[in-house]
Amino acid sequence: LIAAAAALYDRAAAAPGGWRGWRNFVVRHRRQESELITSFFLEPEDGERVADFEPGQYVSVAVDVPRLGLQQVRQYSLSDAPNGKRYRISVTRESEDAQRDAGDVSSQLHDHLNQGDLVRLTPPFGVFHLDMQATTPVVLVSSGAGLAPLVSMLKTLLKNTERQLVFVHGTCNSSVHAMKDRISAVVETNRRLTSVVFYDAPLPTDEPGYDYDHEGFVDLRRIEDQIMVPHADYYVCGPIPFMRMQVEALRSLGVQDSRIHCEAFGTDVLGIPLRER
Repeated sequence: LIAAAAALYDRAAAAPGGWRGWRNFVVRHRRQESELITSFFLEPEDGERVADFEPGQYVSVAVDVPRLGLQQVRQYSLSDAPNGKRYRISVTRESEDAQRDAGDVSSQLHDHLNQGDLVRLTPPFGVFHLDMQATTPVVLVSSGAGLAPLVSMLKTLLKNTERQLVFVHGTCNSSVHAMKDRISAVVETNRRLTSVVFYDAPLPTDEPGYDYDHEGFVDLRRIEDQIMVPHADYYVCGPIPFMRMQVEALRSLGVQDSRIHCEAFGTDVLGIPLRER
């Protein structure tokens, strides 16, 4: 395992724009995506190019947390297509829990990381990523913060391929629906992209057919006619219970495990090989 990790680090360092260990990045811009999610646009302090990555991969971010008097490291999926110039991470504000040290890092980023500030990043890593050599249709299924790596996949596919795409996303309502307007605009200009949105607790002002398509939690069986595309690959990202539900639904619809690709923020609980952080 040590040798395998060393090989990964060597490849990351040898790639154009790559590096080993930590590298300083500057926050060039931050954008509020919803009540809970903020995107940070990060450029290298040295002004040199950054390594490309496989859509779906993540970077590790080192953050000083004053309350703890410690530096904490967290992994955040890259939420943009590779461009050689900058990275974008989209961070969900987690509920703080002092007993579990939960939410400290995301709160620190949301409340204190501003334009011009420095953060330290590792090169991109992760085995959950889009297969860019394939030509098959792609169905993306996300919930909440699981949106981030799938948006990276979506942007890359639209830019570099002609593959048919379906993007299914579930969230609470429009107040926490990140990137809603930008994705809607992309759908309007791309006939090969189908978008399906589920809201499990719509606001009184949320309009069915405009803000969302279905009320309730994501249920792939309800939209079988839209997501059962011949030879498609399915990429699923979100909380463990969400992913378990989607994998079970796909299996019940006859999708082979080899075509189901998952990112799990934890251990393998789905009974299929997971692409894990």
